[in-house]
Amino acid sequence: MLAKRRDGKSLQTIELPHDVTGSVLILIGPEGGWSKEEMRMAEQAGIEQVTLGPHILRAETAAIATISILQSRLGQLG
Repeated sequence: MLAKRRDGKSLQTIELPHDVTGSVLILIGPEGGWSKEEMRMAEQAGIEQVTLGPHILRAETAAIATISILQSRLGQLG
């Protein structure tokens, strides 16, 4: 889940799984943002919230940026 974080958790800095054969679930928030209830449910499900940075991206752009960052960090891009 991508959300504005105050504690500095970023997709660039969080620890990623060492097993790159596993899967990662990415939830991209709606352009209006997540509701408090949706955030609560995500936290209860153990979903770690991270940010792509201070700029707000359109939902479709955020998805592409997220996959690109993950592939780069896992050594699967370029």
